[in-house]
Amino acid sequence: MIGRTTSLDNQDLSWTKHANCQGIDTNEFFSEEGEKTYKNAGLLTRICNNCDVKQACINYALHNKVSGWW
Repeated sequence: MIGRTTSLDNQDLSWTKHANCQGIDTNEFFSEEGEKTYKNAGLLTRICNNCDVKQACINYALHNKVSGWW
């Protein structure tokens, strides 16, 4: 997801270039199916808590019904 400027339905994703998670494996932000915990929750918290585009990221997830660490 990070680095793309538009999604399949032409949503503006230009905000992603300002995300703190640039360059981090996006699989870290999703738990295994059926799991309710994240292996690197502390790291994810630090990455997301100080991110300038956190709200845009959450809005994207809610709009697109994406489950993961937001």
